[in-house]
Amino acid sequence: MRHAPSRLTPLARRAGAGDAAAPDEQSAFAAFPPVADDADFFFHLLKIWDRRFIWKTISANYDAAMVSRLTMDEAFLPGFADSGAHLTNLAFYDVNLRALKIAMEAKGEAGVAFMVKRLTRDAAEVFGLDTGSIEVGAQADIVLIDPKALAAHDGEANTVRIWRDTLQNDQLVCRSDGVVKGVFIRGQEVFDGEGFTPVFEKKKLGRVLKAREAETPSMARAAA
Repeated sequence: MRHAPSRLTPLARRAGAGDAAAPDEQSAFAAFPPVADDADFFFHLLKIWDRRFIWKTISANYDAAMVSRLTMDEAFLPGFADSGAHLTNLAFYDVNLRALKIAMEAKGEAGVAFMVKRLTRDAAEVFGLDTGSIEVGAQADIVLIDPKALAAHDGEANTVRIWRDTLQNDQLVCRSDGVVKGVFIRGQEVFDGEGFTPVFEKKKLGRVLKAREAETPSMARAAA
C-alpha cells in the first residue's frame, strides 16, 4: 500500500523533484516511479547509480557534549575502533587523536595527561599486555604529536577517498596531516611527519602482542 503524499517523510518527498538541490538532481528524481517511503527512495538511488552512489550519514556521537562527558569518564576506555574491517565505508583511523583533542578541550594539559595514560598504560593493563609505557627497559614505541595542529584538527572535514591499487577500490581515509610529527618503533623512526622512513616495511621492528595470561606451559618451555 502506498502512503498518501502528505504522510511521506521529507527524504521520500524529494523524489517528487520539488526539493531537488540542482537541475541534474531534479531530472533524476523526475524519472523515479512513485516512492512510498525513505527505504523505497534509497533503493531507487542505488538502482540508478549502483556503486557510483556515495552518501554520508551520522551513525553515532552526534551530541558533542555527551561524547566529551563519556570520553572523559574514568570508566570509559577509548582506543578501540573497527576501521580496519570497513576500509571503504568507515574512517575511524583518527579515533585516538580525537580522544586526545576532546581531553585537551575539556581539561587542558591535565586532560591530555589523563587521556595519554588511558590510551597507553591503562589499555595495556586491561588486556594484560607488556607494553604501554616508556619506562627504562621498555620498548621505545613513541608517537610525537603537535598540540597546536591537534587543536585545529577536524576529522570530519578531512575524510577523503583514496584509490588503492592493492584493493582495486577506494579507501575511505581520515587525514590528519601535520598532527603526527613522528612515529618510533623500538626507538627507530618509521614516520617523520612527512612520510615513511627507509626502515618502514624493510626492517622488522614490531612484535605480536600477547596477553601475559595467554602463555601456555608449552609456549613457556619453547621460549626457554
